[in-house]
Amino acid sequence: MNRVIKGLCVALISGMMLFGIEAYAEEAKTVSVYTDGTQIDFDVEPQIINDRTMVPMRAIFEAIGAEVNWDDSTKTAVSEKDGDVVKISIGEYRIIKNDEEIAIDVPAQIVDSRTLVPVRAIAESFDCEVFWDDAERIVRVVTVKLPEPVLTAADETIVLKINDYEISQAEYALLSNVFLMIGTVSEEEILDYIKCYYAILTYADNNDIALVETDKDFINKGIYDLMTTEEYQSEIELLNTTDAAMMKFLYDSELIELAQSAFFDFTDDLLLEYARSSYVRIKHILVETEEEAEEILSELKAGASFEELAKEKSLDNMDVEIGYIFGHDVMVEEVENAAYDLEEGEISDIVESLYGYHIIKRYPLSEISDEYLLENLYDEMLYDINYAYYLNSLNEILDSMTVTKL
Repeated sequence: MNRVIKGLCVALISGMMLFGIEAYAEEAKTVSVYTDGTQIDFDVEPQIINDRTMVPMRAIFEAIGAEVNWDDSTKTAVSEKDGDVVKISIGEYRIIKNDEEIAIDVPAQIVDSRTLVPVRAIAESFDCEVFWDDAERIVRVVTVKLPEPVLTAADETIVLKINDYEISQAEYALLSNVFLMIGTVSEEEILDYIKCYYAILTYADNNDIALVETDKDFINKGIYDLMTTEEYQSEIELLNTTDAAMMKFLYDSELIELAQSAFFDFTDDLLLEYARSSYVRIKHILVETEEEAEEILSELKAGASFEELAKEKSLDNMDVEIGYIFGHDVMVEEVENAAYDLEEGEISDIVESLYGYHIIKRYPLSEISDEYLLENLYDEMLYDINYAYYLNSLNEILDSMTVTKL
C-alpha cells in the first residue's frame, strides 16, 4: 500500500498543476497583511497606531489592484480601480470615494519619511472585506468572492461511502479521471487511490491539521482567476465533473499537501533510536568501467585496504573515515538495495548505476557517536521519522476503513 500512497502524492501534486494553483506559505512578521492569501511585502513594517493597522501607501493600493498617484502639492493620494476613484490626504479624517466623504478615525500620516495609511479604510473603500486575526496578528484583505456552486444531480447522488465520508458521483468521476490522466494508476486501482485520498484527509483531521484562513483566501483567488478564463469550465468538462466537486477537490488537495508536509516534534532520543534501527552506513568505491571495478574487487579479495583504494581510485569525494549514513529513498536504488542487503563488514559484488560501477562495504553504525548524528543528520532524521509516522498512520487508517459502494 505504500506504493499507492507515494503514487497518490505524485498524482495530487500533478493534479494541482492542472489547474494552475500552487501552495503558498510565508513566515509571519510582527504584523502581517495578506491580500487574497498572499503576504504583502512592505519596505516599512506595518504599525499599530490608535488600534488601527497603518501600512505604506503605495504597497496596499497596488496589492488590491488599484492604480495610485501622489499629488505632492495637496499631500493627497489619488487611486482608481474599476471606475472608482478614492482620495486620501495626509492629516484628514476622511476618505473621498467618488465625491462621497467617508469618515475615518486615524488619518494618513508621515512616519519616518513614509506615508502610512489605514489598511482597513483603504481596502473597504474599494469594497474589499477586511479581517483581523488577533492571535496571529494578521490582517486579511479579501478582494474576491466566489459564487456559491449550484448543486446538480451528480453532486447529490452518493455512489460510495468510506467510513463517514460520502463520495458523490461528480467527485468520484473527477478523482478517477485525474488519476487516470496522470497515468500513475490503472482503472482497477482507482478505489485504492480514492481510499488513500480519504485516508490522508482522515490523518489531517486526526492530527488537527487544517487550512488557515489565508490558505483559503489564496485558493479562492486561484479559483476566481480560473473562472474568468475558459480553462476552468474546460477542465470540468474534461473530468466529467461539476463546479462543486472541482472546488472541493482544490480545497482537499491543498489540505492533503499540507498534511504531507506537516512535521511533529520528536525528542533527540527518539530520533536516534529511529536512525540506529533503520539507517545503514556504507563506504563505496566508484569507477567508470566494469573492468576497473573487477580489478579493484580482486585487490580487495586479496586483502587490500578498502579505505586506501577508495582514496586512490574512487571518483566520489566521500569522507573516507565516515562514509555515507542514510535511510530509505536517499541513494540511487541500486546502491541502496545493495547496502541494505549487506551484513556489517561485508563487501558487495560490482553494482552498476547511472553514475558508474560501485563496490560497497557496509560498516557498523554503532561506531558513529550520537553527537555526530545529531549534528550532521538531524534534519534527515526528523524528516524520516515524520514520514515513517505518516506512512504508519495512513496504513493504520487504511486497515480500519470500511468501503461501501452504493
